[in-house]
Amino acid sequence: SERVRYDRVFCGDLLEKAKRIITSYEPPPRAFNRRDYYECGWCDAKEICWGPSRQNMVLPIKQLSCRQCCHATPLINGSGARWSCKKHSFMVGETCEDHLCLPGLFSFAIPDGYVKDSEGAESIKFKNEDGTTWLHGNTKNCFSSRVLQVISKENLTNSLVVATKELFNAEVKSLGTSILDRYPKEDCETVWEGHEKKLSAAWRAAYDEDLLELEMIASSSFADYRVAELPGGRVVIVWCDGKAEIRKGKE
Repeated sequence: SERVRYDRVFCGDLLEKAKRIITSYEPPPRAFNRRDYYECGWCDAKEICWGPSRQNMVLPIKQLSCRQCCHATPLINGSGARWSCKKHSFMVGETCEDHLCLPGLFSFAIPDGYVKDSEGAESIKFKNEDGTTWLHGNTKNCFSSRVLQVISKENLTNSLVVATKELFNAEVKSLGTSILDRYPKEDCETVWEGHEKKLSAAWRAAYDEDLLELEMIASSSFADYRVAELPGGRVVIVWCDGKAEIRKGKE
């Protein structure tokens, strides 16, 4: 052990620093001004601090917690300092479906609007550095916190992902880049071919299902086509000329 002389000013500064960190809704400033600085390469928070690369996940964290949520509120006055949920008025514990990420976790985008619907569901509109926008929240057409853990930055504004969410009310589970490699035409049943405008009706005719009730498993977008994988080993392909296909993998 070591005995040190008590420094009232130094200790007071440390306590004030701790208070600023606890009560701040923004992450601390970067320690360095270059992404490729060697010490940044060792930091586990590099992707959050500098923003993810195009193919990396938007929210590169292993587990969600209430401390990452806008609703988490520190109660530091009086005895028994603790964290409380401002939305539900209880002590923080396991994350809930109303989790809304602190905007500071997305260094590549800035908040550009906030909406709260009649049922109390909230969403934040973000604007990327290139001017494109996307919605974060738990309402229709929004990317939830859990989805942001599995979706890449480039797919936030991917036209197929956005269109599929709007058309199918789909929830993104994961995103891949080689879906058609797993569903080649010669190894699949071609369920339907036609114009993309008739795709929804063709799906209902083939499966007696409403596409709005399905969850998207994966999607990819390329120069000549877009593809979405759906439950049951089925894929929807939309070609650049407006033609579309429904394929089903053979068992």
